[in-house]
Amino acid sequence: MNSTLALAAVPLPWLPLLPLFPLLLILLLLWRRSRALATALAPWAAVPALLLALYAALYAALGPALSATVLGAALTGPTVSLAAPAAPPMALEWPQLLLGLRFGLDGLGTVFLLLAGLLWSLAGWAAQIYHRHDERRHALWGFWLAALSGNLWLIVAQDAIGFYAGFALMSFAAYGLVVHARSADAWRAGRVYLIMAVLGEALLLSGLLLRVAGSESLALPLEGNGGQHASLATALIFLGFGVKAGLLGWMRFLPLSTEPWPLLGAAALLLGLLAALIAVLIGLTQRQPKVLLAYSSISQMGFMTLGIGAALLHPGGWPALAPALALYALHHGLAKGALFLGVAAVAQATGAARRWALAMQALPALALAGLPLSSGFWAKDGLKQALSSLPAPWPEALTWLLPIGALGTTLLMLRLLWLQAHPQAEPHAQAHAHADSAITANTVATAITGGTATTAATSAPGTTSTAAPASGHATPTLRAPWLALLLASLALGVPGLLVFLGIAPPGLPPPFAAAPALAFPALSFALAMLPLLLGAALAGAALHWSGYTLTGRPHSSHSQPLRTPPQITPGDLLGLIEAPLQRFWLAMLALSAQLDRYRGPSPTPAHRWPRTLWLEERQLRRLPVAGAALLALLLLMALLMR
Repeated sequence: MNSTLALAAVPLPWLPLLPLFPLLLILLLLWRRSRALATALAPWAAVPALLLALYAALYAALGPALSATVLGAALTGPTVSLAAPAAPPMALEWPQLLLGLRFGLDGLGTVFLLLAGLLWSLAGWAAQIYHRHDERRHALWGFWLAALSGNLWLIVAQDAIGFYAGFALMSFAAYGLVVHARSADAWRAGRVYLIMAVLGEALLLSGLLLRVAGSESLALPLEGNGGQHASLATALIFLGFGVKAGLLGWMRFLPLSTEPWPLLGAAALLLGLLAALIAVLIGLTQRQPKVLLAYSSISQMGFMTLGIGAALLHPGGWPALAPALALYALHHGLAKGALFLGVAAVAQATGAARRWALAMQALPALALAGLPLSSGFWAKDGLKQALSSLPAPWPEALTWLLPIGALGTTLLMLRLLWLQAHPQAEPHAQAHAHADSAITANTVATAITGGTATTAATSAPGTTSTAAPASGHATPTLRAPWLALLLASLALGVPGLLVFLGIAPPGLPPPFAAAPALAFPALSFALAMLPLLLGAALAGAALHWSGYTLTGRPHSSHSQPLRTPPQITPGDLLGLIEAPLQRFWLAMLALSAQLDRYRGPSPTPAHRWPRTLWLEERQLRRLPVAGAALLALLLLMALLMR
């Protein structure tokens, strides 16, 4: 596969406005007179990013003249490599801010900006419909816009500080989306998410500081590898983005094309395989469609981790792995977003409309399973070809393990369709079927960055739906945004189909038309269909074993199903992390109490610290000097962001 993609020659002075526009809307939300305007504009805050990404993609595919006709004036730009550019991409520099900010849009950024713009725009449309009567919608839009700003900032950032700042903003703003429902389960999920986010921040910041130590420039791609701390820095960055779920961060900061890292590469390959397979086993026991989709995202992230591990193990394969991973991320983000919104669309439909909705929901599900000629087929085949360059024994092992992963994805998608088609056959299957636009936004960020931590946190019970619409208001339909996202997901497979048929225009760059050359198309299609057919056979056998027919009824009208699959409670695996951390915190409190006892009586015992600090902060905020300092801090931040 060709690994070059033309640089997005866009008017660079406009790039910083992409993350600044959502922040401006947050300020308008704070002012009562402009709150209605900000609320109306908030769902569409990602549209400028979408238009810019479309322009960049057209420029790369069609050249400056034709793209200028379609989307406006074009600038000429060089051709750069998607994997490792020979020269730094054209960027706008602001050396006076922080340690020097750089904004640019290379080939990799164009792919992720296209995905971000499309998903955030359509999810915003759905959120506007669903939360029209939500009493806390202003808070929702505030966190939404902050997360969107961070997401866009990290994509267009061409320096380490800017990328980290955008990633941190997106991560912590997503906490407000996780806990928006304000239920006990939502607070628990938020607590787990926050713990994992802080842990990831600590690992990531430590790794980045070691990585840039001694470097004269923070511009991406970073020079050097961390010197004497190279191994530790690389491991910390891998773990930090792994916990916080950053595929794009891995592709930006890991040394994937320079030197081999055998131990870390093998570990990444093993972790990817474990995530791909274990998440399937847990997901198959779920009875809530959106929770099942969350575990499916973890499984798909495992496949993408395979590509990162392969590059660490064999850097020579990175030029082929980079566009394959970009296409996989684009495919997964669109298909999974369509499935999430489709859960609500199917639940709201009745009669013939419900049957049509289920049939259309099956299209992205089959694409995710790798149906021949779909976007999933091209993405999986491209990744498989790129992985074939690994040294022995990995190609032989992956030849057997990848089809098993595809079989697992097929079973998950069939389980999803069953849960939606027969909610009465599974207790609590539709308990959270209505659209959760807050979690949809969080899922958007997860899909774009390739996350596992965010997905796992939002998989806890009760966090897959927000509060119902205000009393007296009917549940709004999300059919329109779902159909739009469904069409976008299906359209991604069209370029590969055209290339396969030999009727595509020449010069289409990867990953937009990264249809690999198939030496034996019939054999490739048969191998791709084998996991789907085997999955259908296993699903039928499991259905018969559980006592149901295809209609969702027991085999006999006088009998009940004898067996139901055991369910692994969502988020139980997180208890392995949560419980030790809670014990550590209690041990620290006990130690503090012992120290207080040793020092003598104290007016603020250990168990009263949080409340005491809160009361002191409230008193300080009443002082004029504290208010002035807070105002000065806000003004300074505004000036820094200009």
